[in-house]
Amino acid sequence: MLALAFNPLASERHNFVGDLKNLAALLLSIMAGTTQNAIARTVHFYRVYSVIDESNAPKQVDIAKAIREISKLPFVASDGHKSRYLEEDDGKVLACWTDKSTNRLKVGRTRRRFLPFIEKGGEFGPLPIDSGTGVVDFTHLRFFDQSIVGALFNGFSPRTSAVSRYLAARAKCSGAEFELLINPDVLAQLDRIKILRMVNIRIRSSQVEAIRKADKSLADAFEAASKAGDPFEAELCLSAKPHSKQSLPMECIRMVRKVLRIANTNDGVTKLRISGKGSQNEEILIDLLQDALVSKKVVARSAKDSRYLDSAGAFAAIGEAYDELSAELSKAAGVAYANTEE
Repeated sequence: MLALAFNPLASERHNFVGDLKNLAALLLSIMAGTTQNAIARTVHFYRVYSVIDESNAPKQVDIAKAIREISKLPFVASDGHKSRYLEEDDGKVLACWTDKSTNRLKVGRTRRRFLPFIEKGGEFGPLPIDSGTGVVDFTHLRFFDQSIVGALFNGFSPRTSAVSRYLAARAKCSGAEFELLINPDVLAQLDRIKILRMVNIRIRSSQVEAIRKADKSLADAFEAASKAGDPFEAELCLSAKPHSKQSLPMECIRMVRKVLRIANTNDGVTKLRISGKGSQNEEILIDLLQDALVSKKVVARSAKDSRYLDSAGAFAAIGEAYDELSAELSKAAGVAYANTEE
C-alpha cells in the first residue's frame, strides 16, 4: 500500500491547481512503474539584477549578451585566451554549456579531487579516471520577462552565488545578484509589524562576506560565532525582553530584507524568521524561507540509475513551473524592485 501526504493549506499560498497536477503526474508515474527513471526536484525562482555603482539602483542584466559571450569561449584555452573553465578551490571548476537559445544556461561544477571511492565485493579504491577528468553536477537556469529566472539545482551543482562569480569572470557581466522571490503577501506582513520581538538568522559560514554587504555589524557577529562554535554554520537570535512591550529596533526589518536580497538563500541562509505584533496587538510570525515561490517537479533522469537530469526535461519543468506561478512571480518581482530601493 502506498500513501502520499498532501497538505492543501500549504499549497494555497502558491498554486493549488498546479500542485494537484504535479501530484497527479507523480501518481501516474508510480502506477506506470517509471519513477526509477525520474526524480523529484524543486524549481526555485529569483530576480536577477546588477548593482555596479554607488547609486545602488537595480539595473537589468543583459543575459542574452552574457550567453553570447560564454558561447565564444573554448573549453581548452589557446593563444592566451581564457577558457570556459573557471577555477574554484580544492580542484573544482565551473563551466557553462550553451545552445542556440539566449534564455537558457546549464552551469556545471566539476570535482577533480577528493572524490569518493568505488566498491565491489568488499574491495574498494579510487575512481579509475584520467588526470583532468572529474565528476560534474549541473544547474539548469531559464530566464523570463521581468528579470525572473527559474533554477533547478542537482547534487553539488553551482548555486546562484557561484553563477554570479562565473558571469563576472567569463561573461563580462559584473555585479549580477540573484534575489530569491518570496510570496508578496508574506513580504507585506513585514510592514504590518509595529513591535518587533524576535529575529532569528542562521547562515553557513561561507556567506559571512555576502552578509557584510547587508550589515557590517551582523557579519562581525556571525564571524565571531563561527570562530567560537561550529565553523560550518552560525546562528543568531535577537529577542526583546520576555513579557514586556519592548521592541527590537525596527531597523532590523530592513536588515532582514537586505539579507534576503543579498545572500544566496538557496544554500547559504538556512533559517530566516521574524516575529512581532501588529497594530491590533496580533501576533505575527514569518518564516521567510518557507514562503519562497517554488514548485515541485518530476524530471526524467538522463540515464537509468543516474542522478543526472535530462536537460530538455529540466528546462521544460522550469517552464511549467513558471506558467503555474507566473502571476505571483510577476507580483513578487515588482515588490522585489521596490524593496531594493530602500
